[in-house]
Amino acid sequence: MKNDIVRLLDQLEAAMSDLDKQNEAVSKTTVGWQIGHTLKVANGIIKLISKSDPSLYKWGFNMARVIVFTLNHIPRGKGKAPKEVIPDPEEFSEEGLVELFEKVRTRLEKVPDLSPKAHFDHPVFGVLNRKKSLQFIMIHTNHHLKIIKDIIK
Repeated sequence: MKNDIVRLLDQLEAAMSDLDKQNEAVSKTTVGWQIGHTLKVANGIIKLISKSDPSLYKWGFNMARVIVFTLNHIPRGKGKAPKEVIPDPEEFSEEGLVELFEKVRTRLEKVPDLSPKAHFDHPVFGVLNRKKSLQFIMIHTNHHLKIIKDIIK
């Protein structure tokens, strides 16, 4: 799964040449914002699961999680990004994004060493263990890659 995330990061990185592109019919934000947000989410999740206490992990049923994770799809316009993952303008500059890419890739290298019960509490999908956290990063990144592709069209 880590390799799949790396492949998605490579696709995000390929969109760096279009940072300032915007298409109001698709999104109010630029490609740079989309990349910055996606990287902040991945970085934040990996950071949280790295700091979690695996002994406190407790699975719980969550219907929204079942639907989104089964379909591998987040419906457009249905979610609202928490303040913590909204990039500041300097974070979606080329320099800021390069720094975020490096952080995500460095943290991602350490994920296989984490306990399978490393976790974080998602505001909609509940507590996600290491595997489900990585799956969410993939679903979320794919969601934003599709938006980026539509902006660039």
